[in-house]
Order: sequence, then structure tokens, then C-alpha cells
Amino acid sequence: MAIKVRLEKSKFKEANRAGKWYARTVNMGDVTTEELAERIQRNSTFTKADVQGLVVALVDEMRQQLQMGKTVVLDGVGRFRLSVESEAVADKDDFHLGRNVKAVRCAFVPAGKRSQGGKKEDSLAAGVGVEWL
Repeated sequence: MAIKVRLEKSKFKEANRAGKWYARTVNMGDVTTEELAERIQRNSTFTKADVQGLVVALVDEMRQQLQMGKTVVLDGVGRFRLSVESEAVADKDDFHLGRNVKAVRCAFVPAGKRSQGGKKEDSLAAGVGVEWL
């Protein structure tokens, strides 16, 4: 299995990156929960409705656990946690949640392991090749 890439010229203004060419992945389309459920149904004893119901229940439970401040760890997928984006203030007494917190985001760290050289290898990307589009 391989992902497709194309070259793209950098739009950064910094001298060390401006005008240089980088490989960028090409999105080959989206796959929906329904389509995943259909494929899983073909390769398991679960029905499409079973799979869709499970995914909906998983998302609902993840949302509840995240909103309680917990990190959700899906083995082989990664870790999800909620984080906030906020504006900095010089004095902590000047910080107000309503004014300085700008957004709540879901942060994701893919599952993986470190190679002997210390480089992290993502589980979901293991074994994938790279090809020109």
C-alpha cells in the first residue's frame, strides 16, 4: 500500500524555507463511517448496523470522557485529549476565562513506538510506501 505525493513550492517567507520544494500528500478522497461499516461487515461477523452503532456509541462515550477531563486512549490508534487555546497575559490576575480562552480543541497523538534511533513510528502509518501521483 502506498500514499501519493506531489511537489509543492513553499509559501513561507523565511529565507531558509522560501521558494523551496516539498513533498505533500494528495488526498485521494474521504471514507465515511457508513463505507467503513460496509467494508468491516464484509470481513467480519458484524452487520453494517452493528458497526455503525458501535462507532456512534464510541464517539458519544469518547466525548463524555473527554469533557470530564480524561485522555481517551484507543490502542493502535492513539490518544485524544481536550486542550485550550488562549491569549497570554503579563499578570495572572488579568486572565479571564471568557476573554482569554479562545477555543477548546481536541488534540490527537497517534499511537506508535520509538525506533532504536529515538524516532517515533506511527502505528497507522507503519509499512506504507510513498509514490508520485
